[in-house]
Amino acid sequence: MKYIFEVEDVFNLTNRGCVLAPGVSSNAECPVLVGSKIVIVRPDGSELETKINGIEIIRSVQTPVKFNPILLPRDIEKSKVPIGSKVYLLNE
Repeated sequence: MKYIFEVEDVFNLTNRGCVLAPGVSSNAECPVLVGSKIVIVRPDGSELETKINGIEIIRSVQTPVKFNPILLPRDIEKSKVPIGSKVYLLNE
């Protein structure tokens, strides 16, 4: 497993699903792609294995964006991913 980020914010996009932020670093050491398998380790130590359903691209003219939030599959509710959870890329 490769550490990607710690969840600082979780929100829902209507008809799309749960989004985790800050997300993937724009200069990540390893490729993190749509469909990549991940594991979310919650603060209580429990784990949720899932995949990346989308990577939200944020553009800013004034400030370079350092992270891109990730979108989870629609069946994962915001309440399932508490702030402070750690996100890891699974070895494929």
